[in-house]
Amino acid sequence: MALVAAKCTECAASIEVDDCKEAGICNFCGTAFVTKKIIQQTLITKNVFGDRGKSAEDFCADGETFLKLKDWEKAEEAFDTATTLEPSNYIGWLGLVKVHTENFTSFFDSVHIEYYEKSLAVAKDESEKVIINETYEK
Repeated sequence: MALVAAKCTECAASIEVDDCKEAGICNFCGTAFVTKKIIQQTLITKNVFGDRGKSAEDFCADGETFLKLKDWEKAEEAFDTATTLEPSNYIGWLGLVKVHTENFTSFFDSVHIEYYEKSLAVAKDESEKVIINETYEK
């Protein structure tokens, strides 16, 4: 039995997969997966986005830096990568709201509403929802 690091395709949690078994269940969200497929998907993600040791939080921090520099394109890339790596992280979705409103200075791009709703949908509890709403309403 060898445990292989992988990411759940549903909740993006980091999980360990027993490569001797044909299938398994995510300990975080309960999603069933086919072992071979989830390992392959994790490898594809690492090849596309690189495995430079950067987490979703790292990409969110980069996005915030690009927002300060008003480099909307690079900020969007960073937050997009964060939400791809960890779709359950509300900060990445809220970052995309900031990008599409140019840090809450322009609300002409209605796409930001979709990202705002996603940030609320993945918020783990009321305290995160309060943070999202306070940030959005500034």
